[in-house]
Formats: sequence, C-alpha cells, structure tokens
Amino acid sequence: MTIRWFTCSPRLLSAALALAFTASAHASAITYTFTGSAAGTIDDANGGLVDTFSSFTLTFVTNTTLVDPSGAPYYRINDITGTFTSGLLTETLPDVTIATTTNPALS
Repeated sequence: MTIRWFTCSPRLLSAALALAFTASAHASAITYTFTGSAAGTIDDANGGLVDTFSSFTLTFVTNTTLVDPSGAPYYRINDITGTFTSGLLTETLPDVTIATTTNPALS
C-alpha cells in the first residue's frame, strides 16, 4: 500500500511522548491516535486505486519502552504497526517509524 499524500499535526504525539518520558521506568502500553483531513489516493500493491479520502485516523499501539530518546530533542518509535482508517477503508501499516519532538519551536 502506498499513501500518496497527507499532512497531520505532530502536536498530539509530542504531548504523548512528553507524558511517556515523565512516567515511571516500567513498560506500559500506549496508544497514539492521529486524526485529520487530507486529499489523496491510496494504491494497493498492484497499483490499483483503492480510495480517495478526506478525513482519516491513524492509530498505533506500542510499548513505552520502545521510545528511542537517543536523538533528543527528537524522539522515535521504530518498526511499529498501526492502522489507517478513512470511511469504510481500513489498512494495516507495518514497520512504521514515528518521529517527533517535544520542542514546539522545532515542530
């Protein structure tokens, strides 16, 4: 699957990562949810048009111990799986890396 184009504000993820770093040192499940609107198309593996979309939701469930702070002030969560939903379309997104910063000046 290829998502050709969309944009989304990273503020929600920045806040979630800030909370993850202030939590205790044990592993906890955390859900990242991004919602927004966009214009674009999604192609299946064979290059066929699957859908056009306007509003969407991206959802990722992972473990707080997987947050990589080694590039602070940027933080990454590597190789996680999530879902993309737009209307009746739901697609699995494998091997995703989420990168963000808790510094609003760098967003």
